[in-house]
Parts: sequence; C-alpha cells; structure tokens
Amino acid sequence: MNLANKLTLFRIFLVPVFMVLFYCHGPWFKLVAGLVFGLAAYTDILDGRIARSRNQVTNFGAIMDPLADKLLVAAPLIAFVEYGLIPGWMLVIILAREFAISGLRIIAAGKGLIISASRTGKHKTASQITAIAVVFIIVFVRALLAHYPGWEAGALDRLGLQDWPLFFHGTFIPYLVVLVAVFFSVFSGVDYLWRNRHIFQGEF
Repeated sequence: MNLANKLTLFRIFLVPVFMVLFYCHGPWFKLVAGLVFGLAAYTDILDGRIARSRNQVTNFGAIMDPLADKLLVAAPLIAFVEYGLIPGWMLVIILAREFAISGLRIIAAGKGLIISASRTGKHKTASQITAIAVVFIIVFVRALLAHYPGWEAGALDRLGLQDWPLFFHGTFIPYLVVLVAVFFSVFSGVDYLWRNRHIFQGEF
C-alpha cells in the first residue's frame, strides 16, 4: 500500500478519535477535537498531492478517498445538529448529495470506470471544511465561556469585546456558513450527475 492510501486510512481512523474528543466535557477537549479535525483535513490535501506527484493514483484511492472525505464531513455536522447549531435539513441535503455521488461511483466501478474528483467537488469540500472550522471556533468559545463564566463579564469587557459573547452564542453564523456549504454541495452534485449522465442512462 502506497503512502497516499495510508494517509487516507489514517484520516478514516481519525474520525472516531475526533468524535470521542468532541463529546468529552470541557473546552480543551473541544480544542483538541478541532486540532484532530484539522490534521485529518490536511491529510486530505496531502494524500492527493502525493498520489499525483508520485503517480500513485489507484482504484483503492479513487474509491476510499471520497469515502474518507464523507466521513470527515458527516461526523462534525451530525454533532452540530445535535448541539442545535444547524438545522437537520442541511445535514440531510449534504448527505443525500454524498450518497447520490457514491451510488454513481459504484455504478461506474461496475462498468470498469473511475470518476475522479472534479473542480466543483473540490470547491464543495473546501466550503464544507471552512464551514466546519468556523462553527468549531464558535463551539470552542462557547465551551470556554461556559467553563470560565467570569471571562464574559470581566476580561472581554476590558478588551472592548462586550458584544462578542452574543456573536458566539447566536446561531446565525453557523447557519450562514453551512448554508453556503449546502449550496456548493448541491451545485457540485448536479455537476457530477450531468457530466457523467452517460454512466447511468442505460440503467433505466
């Protein structure tokens, strides 16, 4: 197994590690969970570059890399829904897109074809990772303020950040950034299906 595929498997391994840390009580567990997520997201960039630079693109990587990406994105979004930060319909749309494209890849694989990542797919992944990172910051600050309540009334006032607690306690920013990710998810899904419509046209 080449290095790129090992990094893909490592990213899958990091998903349950992230979930355990995220659900532990206390802001510092949230911080470590965010760092684990960041490491996993970095391996997504790294394994693609290694595979292309070393000409190590394989069928295993073409199938498992998108699967690892889906797990990496789905895990924090599910947690955000449970925390009440985003509505469930956003998660449903994002996962529906992922399942639809996974089904397309399975059909293609049955015909000996491999669907590689497209530019719109990369934009989709970037928007999702960015949205999750922003919401993570909000989750961490909320946990920090809850753990150290004096900060909100004392230190923040001295720093001239009296209104920032309202920013971090609200749901508008999480809703907005994930909504952008939903848009790119739908757009890229339609693009994938349209560009590869020849693969499943004979299935009906």
